[in-house]
Amino acid sequence: MGDSSGSGWAARFWLPLLGASILVLGATSARADEAGGGGLFVLPVERTWPVSPSAAAVFDERLSIAIAETRRARPLGPRDVPEAQRSTLPKELSACVTPACLKRLAQATGAERVVGTKLADDGGGPTLFASVYDARTGALVQRREWPGRPDEPPVSGRLAGEIARWAVGPAPSPAPAVPPPPVRAAVIPQSPGVVALALAPGEPESSQANALLDQLATQLGRRGRFSILPRGGGGASPSQRATVQVEQAHVSLRAHHVHHVREGALAAVVTIVDVPSGTELFSARGHAERSIESKKVSDEEVMSQLVDDVVAQWMQAFDAQSVAGKLTKKGSP
Repeated sequence: MGDSSGSGWAARFWLPLLGASILVLGATSARADEAGGGGLFVLPVERTWPVSPSAAAVFDERLSIAIAETRRARPLGPRDVPEAQRSTLPKELSACVTPACLKRLAQATGAERVVGTKLADDGGGPTLFASVYDARTGALVQRREWPGRPDEPPVSGRLAGEIARWAVGPAPSPAPAVPPPPVRAAVIPQSPGVVALALAPGEPESSQANALLDQLATQLGRRGRFSILPRGGGGASPSQRATVQVEQAHVSLRAHHVHHVREGALAAVVTIVDVPSGTELFSARGHAERSIESKKVSDEEVMSQLVDDVVAQWMQAFDAQSVAGKLTKKGSP
């Protein structure tokens, strides 16, 4: 029947050419629509490297099989081009890479993309170049090359599989698993805590330590809903304990030119722990110094100012760390 038959027209596209294979991706026929996948049209390869027609045909068949195995596209060939449209395409389809020709191919087959491959001489060795085009616009989408291997023929089954997977694209990622709903922990009721004040273990009695405790009680009482249990006080069982330890405390008189000044320094640490676990909730160190003309203040007034300064430093850290919200106790009040 010669070239007028479908098989003869297809043979002219498949057998003589192997260096530039073109694949067209699209929903190209009723069979493709029924299969639920797009068609990937496999066209002859343009060749400038010698390969026999039989090797070309085998490579094209392997490429079609590899495309089918991806299960993401349906391989198509020259036989899928409607007979009425064959005259609008070049005799050698490997040359159909211009935008105008690609658009005609898309109109004839419903293709979406075209992949063309060219087997070329690269410095004495074969290299396969591949290009992906948008069949509707003729625009180049991506390109890649596959250098030949000395241990295999220029067109091999391995190469057909790689080109097919590259042309079709990666498989879609599975939908992320929906995590199970979080287990809701039993809610233990909380009520305002009771903070007991005390000297740190081993801390001796002193006016400075007592003044620090008194000022600490005043400042804590202005924060939160918790209550304060003064040192030595009875009543409710404490849920937290705040202790004070004095590291340094002194006021001295020193001559300064024609005047005398009172110089003082105070350093102390406050620590708040849970009761009875002993877990530390808060700890801060304060340090203050004063130097005032002796005629204006007494030793006690200097120390009072130092106590205020140290406790102010404690409370600044207390507020910054939002400690008030931690002073609770389990269970209903």
